[in-house]
Amino acid sequence: MGGAEISACHKPAGGEEIGDIWSCATLGLVDGLPAAIGGELTAESLLEACRRGLLCEPTAEPDRVTENRTAYAVDVEDGTVPTLPGNADPYSILWWSPASRYVIPASSIRINRTLRRRLRQTSWTTTVDRCFDEVLKGCRENRDRQWLMADYMHSLTSLHEAGRVQSLEVWEESCLVGGLFGLSLGKVFVMESAFHRVPDAAKAAIADLAERAARVGLQALDAQVRSDYTVSMGASPMSRKTYLELLADDGTPQRIPSGEQAVARLVERAIE
Repeated sequence: MGGAEISACHKPAGGEEIGDIWSCATLGLVDGLPAAIGGELTAESLLEACRRGLLCEPTAEPDRVTENRTAYAVDVEDGTVPTLPGNADPYSILWWSPASRYVIPASSIRINRTLRRRLRQTSWTTTVDRCFDEVLKGCRENRDRQWLMADYMHSLTSLHEAGRVQSLEVWEESCLVGGLFGLSLGKVFVMESAFHRVPDAAKAAIADLAERAARVGLQALDAQVRSDYTVSMGASPMSRKTYLELLADDGTPQRIPSGEQAVARLVERAIE
């Protein structure tokens, strides 16, 4: 495995240096290993981690904590994987800095014929930030491994109230059928999670997000990891270097435009 180390002790993209757990951490960048373990799931910590291109993988499941300790203890003990200060079991929080991220170009998202037909025929509408808490609950549903724990959700809610994290909702009349949440950094909208309660509602949320994001100059939707449905919508791998450059292009944070809109409008700009 190839790898390197980088210091997190630098001015993060889009903000001044603050005295947090990241301010003087040295992150490990070894393929297949976390960049760090431990730390805290505070709002400030999560935002600073996103600015450094990190993905958070927390767990409250004892079996998974044990699995993490078994898998990474040797690398932690020899210093390859640093441990961040915090009150929780450090093996309950993993931070990843993948060599590549799966990213969808906001201005050229692909919508296949099946989804185009669904968008054309449905009466679905979308909104932004109408019911953030309900979107979080939707993203917790039917998950084999639960990562949206109570303290994580509390911090996400604080970031939402501060205007940093946003939600997008998909409605069938008055029923919430899908949605997603995430945040804008630089030229990227980082999609943290999405859900659907009827087929294609999560895809409709992503397609709608792309149209709104492109309007305010965002270039990419970060799908984070590979999935068949995001690849079908145009997601492809982007190197860590290029991804961090897009994050660093951060003047005034762009917010996703609000307003209720019909998903049928997306068919006109669809690319197969």
